[in-house]
Amino acid sequence: MKKVLLEMEDQKNSYEQKAKESLQKVLEEKMNAEQQLQSTQRSLALAEQKCEEWRSQYEALKEDWRTLGTQHRELESQLHVLQSKLQGADSRDLQMNQ
Repeated sequence: MKKVLLEMEDQKNSYEQKAKESLQKVLEEKMNAEQQLQSTQRSLALAEQKCEEWRSQYEALKEDWRTLGTQHRELESQLHVLQSKLQGADSRDLQMNQ
């Protein structure tokens, strides 16, 4: 009976040791997973910050492009007016020279 109790005690100690080792391994995996999660969250935050910076720059450039388009159309209109005036002046000059 004593021998059986000693064997059972050994088995119990063996199971406890294996359980402790398994628990330690699970805790280490959990810590690694938490570290990876934190690293991923930092990367995500940086990516979101960069995205917001690019979006802001995009919106600013889009507004600049609209402004330049408007200015371009206005300048083209002024150019056509000046070309018409120049043609009129050229016509009058040609008539005066004749």
